[in-house]
Amino acid sequence: MIRNLNPKPSNEAYLNNDGQQIAFTFRNRAVYSSYIAAIEDQLNNENSAAADKLLKIADTHPKEEKILRQLIPLLINIKSNDLAKKHLIALGTISSFDMVDYSNMGYLHSLAGEHENAMKNYRKALTIEPENSAVLNNLGYELVLTEAYQEADEILQKAIKLDPELPDPYSILGLLNVLTGKLEAGRVLIDKCLGLDPANAYAHKHLGIFYLKMKEKENAFINLKKAAELDSNINVDLYLQEAQLIN
Repeated sequence: MIRNLNPKPSNEAYLNNDGQQIAFTFRNRAVYSSYIAAIEDQLNNENSAAADKLLKIADTHPKEEKILRQLIPLLINIKSNDLAKKHLIALGTISSFDMVDYSNMGYLHSLAGEHENAMKNYRKALTIEPENSAVLNNLGYELVLTEAYQEADEILQKAIKLDPELPDPYSILGLLNVLTGKLEAGRVLIDKCLGLDPANAYAHKHLGIFYLKMKEKENAFINLKKAAELDSNINVDLYLQEAQLIN
């Protein structure tokens, strides 16, 4: 699974006791009530409503860094990936990227199947925070997809060592094993991921690929369809076509 690093909702918008926040409030006084409403929506997990409000603010305040940083993760969360990329590029014209920005850009390239650009951004994120297990996980996934299996194994093992409770590296390492013919070892790792996160969409996809290799048509269909149901970013059409050919 590729994982984005969207920051958790924060009520920092209410904190007006420092100079930066006071300056932000003054600059955006005409839309500040809408900004507060967007923060409240986000805190209530109403991400689409929050994104809609922030998009309107960003249209009139395109160079307001704080607005963009609040907006981008929301757009990723609601799968408005093209808009997220547009505003992330805009952010780069007014501010230096931090680790989360590089990771989110890598994530968007990953979803678009742009592996080299994804890896380039993940590597930049890791120059800032070398032991971020989520970014290591994402880089490992891209390395598997580009068949750089040795480096992928090293990167994913490092992610697991840093954060043994993070489910995703187990699944990706399992996929690596499946693709290199170590089917049972791969299955064990994918099961480890699902034990930590039963609704992990990528793990179901990888389990579906395992069953394809095992020529188990029904189980392949079940897991591939489950993956697509859990995450609309996942396209399993080619694998479903392959499963259909199993006798």
